[in-house]
Amino acid sequence: MAEALLASRDAVVRPAGLGARDSLRLEAGLCLYGNDIDEGTTPIEAGLAWTIGTPHKIQSWFLHSPPFRQFVKTGYSHN
Repeated sequence: MAEALLASRDAVVRPAGLGARDSLRLEAGLCLYGNDIDEGTTPIEAGLAWTIGTPHKIQSWFLHSPPFRQFVKTGYSHN
């Protein structure tokens, strides 16, 4: 698809690099794995509580359920 877009005579499309991706990612509030988040970061610590589905938020088996419940009660402060 990219080749087809770039090959068009009327194309005003140009390739964009990692800088463009990072700008868009930051504007959208998304995290980059390995940079902003990793295995040791909970969704709450990463500011991604919105990505946790409601059924998971209320299930006791959810891996990060205790931190999430604490976040709901008091908010999160990174130590």
